[in-house]
Amino acid sequence: MVDGIQALEDTAAEIETAVALRYGILYGPGTWYAPGGAVAAALAGDPAARLLAYLKADLSVTSFVHVADAARAAVAALDWPAGPVNIVDDEPAPGRQWLPVLADALGVPAPQAAAGRQDWARGASNRTAHSRGWHPEQSTWREGFLHAQHGRPGSPPPARRRAASANLALFTRRACSLIVTLGCGAEAAAATDRSSQWSIRHGSG
Repeated sequence: MVDGIQALEDTAAEIETAVALRYGILYGPGTWYAPGGAVAAALAGDPAARLLAYLKADLSVTSFVHVADAARAAVAALDWPAGPVNIVDDEPAPGRQWLPVLADALGVPAPQAAAGRQDWARGASNRTAHSRGWHPEQSTWREGFLHAQHGRPGSPPPARRRAASANLALFTRRACSLIVTLGCGAEAAAATDRSSQWSIRHGSG
């Protein structure tokens, strides 16, 4: 998987207008990490849970990004200069920190703390994305998991709905310039500033 991702970025680098978005672990509605999702089932001990995720509470570092922030980044990237950009929140964290918080939000037992770490699990910096004007509304998984615990966020306020509609219109007009490919699992993180989800945009300028 690592070689495939590296080949994908090498190919994208040959295109002058290609932007590679390196997504962190996606969480939020419709993901494995949502309440009632596959992660909750796995942590609860369900042997039928099917997912590709690393769920040991050790020192392996993970970077997350909420799905709404990931979508905003995809729209914003239509106007970004070429090159790879990490799309992650502001707080990479070891499993010992985030897994107990997630388990509490999901209402399932937290895994026991463990020693050691995976070499590939080092988290990622969002410095480049910040420099291009993207800032996650869920700046840390702590906020995002807490919102999930309390059933938030719900329907966005009118101003945010209007902004979302404008972004959707922009995305629709320029969708022909967007090519998206997705992979999953932090195991895929192996190049500089690794993360687990990827998209590529090829546009005309």
